[in-house]
Amino acid sequence: MKKIKLAIFDLDNTILKVDSDYEMVNYLIKQNLISEKYRIKNEEYFSSYEDGSIDINEFSRFSLKPFINMNINKIDAIVSDFYKEVLQPSIDKNILEIINNYISNETKILLASATNSLIVSFVSRQLGFNHYISSEVIFKDNLCTGIIRTPHALGEGKLILTSKFLNLEIINNYISNETKILLASATNSLIVSFVSRQLGFNHYISSEVIFKDNLCTGIIRTPHALGEGKLILTSKFLKKLDINLSETCFYSDSFNDLPLLNAVLIPIAVNPDKNLKIVAKEKNWQIINR
Repeated sequence: MKKIKLAIFDLDNTILKVDSDYEMVNYLIKQNLISEKYRIKNEEYFSSYEDGSIDINEFSRFSLKPFINMNINKIDAIVSDFYKEVLQPSIDKNILEIINNYISNETKILLASATNSLIVSFVSRQLGFNHYISSEVIFKDNLCTGIIRTPHALGEGKLILTSKFLNLEIINNYISNETKILLASATNSLIVSFVSRQLGFNHYISSEVIFKDNLCTGIIRTPHALGEGKLILTSKFLKKLDINLSETCFYSDSFNDLPLLNAVLIPIAVNPDKNLKIVAKEKNWQIINR
């Protein structure tokens, strides 16, 4: 049986036997932090979630309204009490045992929930999750805005956020293993240089924008980092590091990158375009779909 590298768990009605968003509103009513009139609206939203018709933006505004302009310490105090009183008793012991087995076996675990990050971040810490994905609540000047950063972690949004997480995990694993990583993009160097720093890349190759007297000329130095140009620039760069292309792997989505994909030891197609998918299948290359 193939070893699992990452186990992903939903929260509501999976780890928990309840829906945490729904229960939080009821808890706030019980604590007299919001009025009783919220209860009817909460029931309506819960029904629409179950039948798949929920307007997630509308529900988020409703459920987060009580937290607007609260700081994280006050929110954590409320969520902590809520967890002890409502969520902890509703944890499915069988699922908890599975989670703990993954932890004992040092398998990475990810909590992926459409619930807001005020709740999910707290629960993930309590249950020992390495990482979590949620509908991320935006803070400004350390105060809750009540606004969710798009995309919401519901449906396709959860898939998008999980895929982003997994792509970063691949990069971070190379970094932790002290493997050199190179960002090779046909995009201009104004963008690529910044992104490479943010993601922790050792080096980057891009379509290099020429500056004159510290001013951007809008001219790209040849060759462009596209197709054969990317292969030429990468080969030139690797010579400086005394690394052969036969000692490298390359992750790409584009048929335009075929010259470099053909030259490396391990080519990997990530969310490949139509033409690259055909080639990758023909050559039995690894394919990572988002």
